[in-house]
Amino acid sequence: MNYLFKDKQALENIKNDVFYAEFIEDVKKLYETRAMSNIEVLPYSILKIYSETGSRKEYEDLYYRRRAILCSSFILYLLYEKEEDLKKLEDIILVICDEYTWALPAHFDLHSPLEEQKSASIYMSQKPVKL
Repeated sequence: MNYLFKDKQALENIKNDVFYAEFIEDVKKLYETRAMSNIEVLPYSILKIYSETGSRKEYEDLYYRRRAILCSSFILYLLYEKEEDLKKLEDIILVICDEYTWALPAHFDLHSPLEEQKSASIYMSQKPVKL
């Protein structure tokens, strides 16, 4: 764990500080509702829904669930160093790296090759930073 955060006392202070208590409880609840189940598949057919119907919901629900698992797993592992949190974190990192794109469907043209697209989505740009 030393490679993640060297100041163990600072982590202990965060865990025991009333200021962070509500945040930590929210992270635990998020983890329990999202990360305790299997990581859902994000199929290409759901990615295509936006270009076919204009609906963002189907893709974004799965997309944001995965990001919630990433963030909650990381925070809980950082604070408590549980093996189960590390395994979930490793799994979700691999799954996110394997996504067709890190952009939301509304932010790119599904019918043009990705390498030819001239714009970068803020969502796409956030992924390397989080990972």
